[in-house]
Amino acid sequence: MSVPLASYPGRVACSQMAFWNKLFGGGDPQRVDYYNEGLELLADENFHEALTSFRLALKESAGDGVILQQIAICYTRIGMMEEAAKTYRHVLHRDASAAGAHYGLAFILLNGGDTEGAIQHFEFFLACAPEDPEASGHVAHARATLARLLGEPHDSLPEAPPPDELF
Repeated sequence: MSVPLASYPGRVACSQMAFWNKLFGGGDPQRVDYYNEGLELLADENFHEALTSFRLALKESAGDGVILQQIAICYTRIGMMEEAAKTYRHVLHRDASAAGAHYGLAFILLNGGDTEGAIQHFEFFLACAPEDPEASGHVAHARATLARLLGEPHDSLPEAPPPDELF
């Protein structure tokens, strides 16, 4: 009496697959890291190519908020503001505490004339902003921009950090 493969514990089926992959050369050892490739392309200002790499990375990690935020940054850099805003909103729908999405969306809304929406997202960003040194430029810029929007006294507006360096 044979037992169907589906009834074996997953570990057995996986080890059998590993055996066949080794035997026939499956499981590509030179697999491309599309996320890191996208980061490199973004740093080199190859925005369309970076967008393609991030989309491929998203296929491997469906719904990943970090990858989606990088996609939104690419959209912003190539002038597709509606797509960027839509992507940031999608991230926030999945994780309301995604600081980078609040930051990016706040500036898109501000540049689009939605001051009230921008204020709301700056406040959300500042409420959940990371405290690491890498984010300090973004935090300072958001604080100064929010203070200006609210008519509060502030020092001169710090230079905006590069948009592709969000946390």
